[in-house]
Amino acid sequence: MAVSISASDIAELVDFLKKLPDTTERAFEERIGKKISQSGPGIKEQLQYILNHENDPEIRFRAFFGLTFYLRRQNNFSEFKRTVDQYLDEFTHFKLHLHILALLHKSMGDENSLKQAIEYSRQAIEALPDHIGVLHCFCDCVVTAQEEGIEINEQYIREASRFIDKILAKSPDYAKFYCTKGRICAQNGNFSDAKKYIMKAIDMENDQTNDYSIRISDYKNYLAQIKSFELFKKVEEGIKKTEETLKAAQHKIEDQAEQTTQKLEDLKTQNLQILGFFTALISFILTSINILGNHSFAEAAQLILILNGSMILAYVAFSILFIHIEKILKKLIVASIFGLAMIAAGLISHMTLS
Repeated sequence: MAVSISASDIAELVDFLKKLPDTTERAFEERIGKKISQSGPGIKEQLQYILNHENDPEIRFRAFFGLTFYLRRQNNFSEFKRTVDQYLDEFTHFKLHLHILALLHKSMGDENSLKQAIEYSRQAIEALPDHIGVLHCFCDCVVTAQEEGIEINEQYIREASRFIDKILAKSPDYAKFYCTKGRICAQNGNFSDAKKYIMKAIDMENDQTNDYSIRISDYKNYLAQIKSFELFKKVEEGIKKTEETLKAAQHKIEDQAEQTTQKLEDLKTQNLQILGFFTALISFILTSINILGNHSFAEAAQLILILNGSMILAYVAFSILFIHIEKILKKLIVASIFGLAMIAAGLISHMTLS
């Protein structure tokens, strides 16, 4: 529906634009934003008319900025882009043009555009380092990129956290700043404060503005996203803990299996030792009986000593083959010495008697 534009309305709006603070001041953005948010139907057409018919570049830029502000606040991003594409080249000598470029690219939403928005906002900060709106735009761009899962320079993330606190200290009465603070808290994992700040933004938003319902809807969407993100993180942590528990249980089972295997190996070794011992003992007894039956007592005693020493050495050799000798090294050395001593005793006795 066509909106009628009266000369008096245009004159009044032009006079308002002339009296605004310098465009580099935050007060300029605040006052023009308040004017547009509280104006009735026709403000868009009035700003468009001034932009197209006014000769003063300063007034035209102010009308242009006001028009882009209105289109953004109404979420009319396609017309916002068309307006910027059509007029911005005329206003590149105004420092705020970088701020407008950052806002435009942020509204596009894709990864490359968001990265460009961050860079434009950083350039705007270099031009206007103390401008609250410019600082907030940077914070908004960074946290939006984080929410979209875009990898961001850690320095930018730290700067955004620092800037938002500076912004709230200087301008504690602007609702949207609390919303941005809440979103940043959520990205840092502080969901309790995140929800608190979003609720504060909802409570503080001016219900007399023409975009109140849009603003509240945006805040509630962010609140829902934060709650979903919080739930996702809890589920993720639960899965991680479960995985850690399963890994610990797996390691425990593996350790127990290894211990059981070792015990079985030890038992097998012990059985072999016992078997070897009794085999040697039986052989010794049978051989001793045979020796006693075929030799004199002295000769039999000598042979039995040699046989017994040899049996001990054979048993030591058997143990070395089947046992981890470091566990019984001292015992094996003693047994070997004892076996050699018996052999030596038998031989010496034989030589002496001979």
